[in-house]
Amino acid sequence: MSKNVTWIILILGVCAIYTSCKKTEYLGVGFYNVENLFDTIDDPRTFDGEYLPDSFRQWNTDRYFNKLNQLAKVITSFENEKTPDFLGLCEVENRLVIEDLLKTDALKDKGYEIVHYESSDVRGIDVAGIYKPSKLTLIESGKQWVNLSEYGEITRDILWVKMKSNDGSIFYFLVNHWPSRRGGLAESEPKRMIAATALKMLKDSLLELEPTANLVVMGDFNDEPDNKSILETLGTSGDANKISNTQLFNAMSALNDAQKGSYCFRGTWNMLDQIMINDQLLDNKSWEYTRNSAKIMDYDWLKQQDGNYKGFPLRTFGGKNYLAGYSDHFPVSVVLQYQQ
Repeated sequence: MSKNVTWIILILGVCAIYTSCKKTEYLGVGFYNVENLFDTIDDPRTFDGEYLPDSFRQWNTDRYFNKLNQLAKVITSFENEKTPDFLGLCEVENRLVIEDLLKTDALKDKGYEIVHYESSDVRGIDVAGIYKPSKLTLIESGKQWVNLSEYGEITRDILWVKMKSNDGSIFYFLVNHWPSRRGGLAESEPKRMIAATALKMLKDSLLELEPTANLVVMGDFNDEPDNKSILETLGTSGDANKISNTQLFNAMSALNDAQKGSYCFRGTWNMLDQIMINDQLLDNKSWEYTRNSAKIMDYDWLKQQDGNYKGFPLRTFGGKNYLAGYSDHFPVSVVLQYQQ
């Protein structure tokens, strides 16, 4: 056997061993608008009277704990029954309701920890994040104010969370809940433009300090991927192959183009809940977005099974009627991966 053939066999053997030793790590990332997760205790600082035992909703302990267990069931069904490693939440009243959620039978052994700040929203609803410390280490966190003072209104802050993965990579997770469409889509759009500007400034400032950080933006934006606030003001694209270092790739754009949605309004599906990433998660160097992993969790058991709203998300209340469901939004998720 010639020396050249021997070297080729040796090199192929080493490559085979190296390939077999490579290990792929995954991060499951999700977002869920849990729709009015209120406790049963009156908070005199907010307008939470709709969700108290003596209200027309009769929001009592049984209904509260049923809601918690229903949400926990959803969270444990992410990505083929794997709970997400980071999950953004919105419409939570306070830290207590998140703690109660994590105490449910389905989630109590998952090891989640909480990132949460109180916002000044008049109804008392906040954004938050839960994460697995076995996968992500919290470095620091904070909140970004969205200034709607010109409208005489207060909205939810943007939560930002700086974390480190087990391989030492830096991640930023930014959790949003933008102003609603109340009053009409066009009439309320300027408020979401303000939120988009605040988010862009936050994103740019974080990446200016750490240009190589992996950045994941998520939330209920109350706008869709092709609305001006997201497409132009924030600066996004639905083409993963054409992302500049100032843009975000919107992982939900393809689903929106296919007329899918996470929320249904008057029979029309809207892609309000979205997850976006920066170019660092598309450069084939370390952590990567798993292509085509963007998903709307629209399982049949999460839908209303009959009546005028058949196929809609099965929510806790339909008007004043108690339905004992989950939320009026479907959760969304993506998968990130890294080969060690």
